[in-house]
Amino acid sequence: MNSNIRSASPTTLALVCLLTLGQFLDAAPPPGYVVEWGYDTAAGVARPPKQVLSGAIAVSAGMFHWLALESGGTVAARGDNPFGQVLGHQTPEPGPAAGVVTVGGRVLSNVASIAAGRGFSLGLKTDGTLVTWGQNYIPKELTNAVAIAAAGYSSAAVRADGTIAEWASDPSLHQYGELFPAVGVSNAIAVALGQSYIGTRNIAVLRDGTVTNWGRDSVYKDATPPPGLSNVVAVAASGAHTLALKSDGTVIGWGYNKTGQATGTPTTDLPCISAGQVRIEGRILTNIASIAAGDGYSLALTRDGRLIAWGRMVNDLYPVTVPLGLSNVVAIAAGWDSCLAITTNRLVAEQFRAPPAK
Repeated sequence: MNSNIRSASPTTLALVCLLTLGQFLDAAPPPGYVVEWGYDTAAGVARPPKQVLSGAIAVSAGMFHWLALESGGTVAARGDNPFGQVLGHQTPEPGPAAGVVTVGGRVLSNVASIAAGRGFSLGLKTDGTLVTWGQNYIPKELTNAVAIAAAGYSSAAVRADGTIAEWASDPSLHQYGELFPAVGVSNAIAVALGQSYIGTRNIAVLRDGTVTNWGRDSVYKDATPPPGLSNVVAVAASGAHTLALKSDGTVIGWGYNKTGQATGTPTTDLPCISAGQVRIEGRILTNIASIAAGDGYSLALTRDGRLIAWGRMVNDLYPVTVPLGLSNVVAIAAGWDSCLAITTNRLVAEQFRAPPAK
């Protein structure tokens, strides 16, 4: 649902075309502690914030699982694992699985970027090759990747030449096994995918700071970026709304906006579609370093490490929240029923550590 190179601050995304992946790794934020929170959809109650991992530098949240990139290039994961999308191999159900990802019997290593979809996970390695686990595959003809994205049953990769390739990740789809170029897209440096039953929200940031979309738009054409949008450094997409972070730290949103997930102010008149600058309680959202789009809600990370949230989670049932006291954040992710943040402050993280079992 999110478009980030290793989920680092999007203001660094423009450097991708100038740096190798290895050099970009060296510029990554320091490792920190992953805090997770959200809602228990089975019980219908809030899931309190909890520190779940340390030593992480990036996070990605999918439909029912999440990934964390560790500072040594390995990947930790947690969530539902029926296809092996969490650990790289299937585990007995019920209950979530958690641990370090292994692929082909070996611990996955040298990973530079991660993306979690629905039933699968995707990784970009430091040598520009791709790896996947769960219900997915890597097209043989796809090489020289510099950025990746995943959403629903689709994967995408930006090549070093600025073109984008997309492919279906679900074997039950008739398009499975086919590689789809993003027709008309060139000079891309970052990509985000969003999927829903009414259309797709595939979008790319171009080298000149403009954005472009492709795919099957809805009848309302609400996936199309607002005219004149420029100076964009990062994008994020859910199945129904899209966010763009500008170099001045402001955010533009567009798409379905019933809970205010796109612009910060709910649109109640049908079909509940809107576009504009994000405002929270009437004030323009500024000083933003990173963005994430979940299903019905959005997250933003300020340049001084604070979190801001707007919209509602899980089919609009629950208001999205920010854990009290969470600060010094360097990376964020937004999933279906859970949010993730990395804080580099140990004392802050300790507030959310679960008490030892008695």
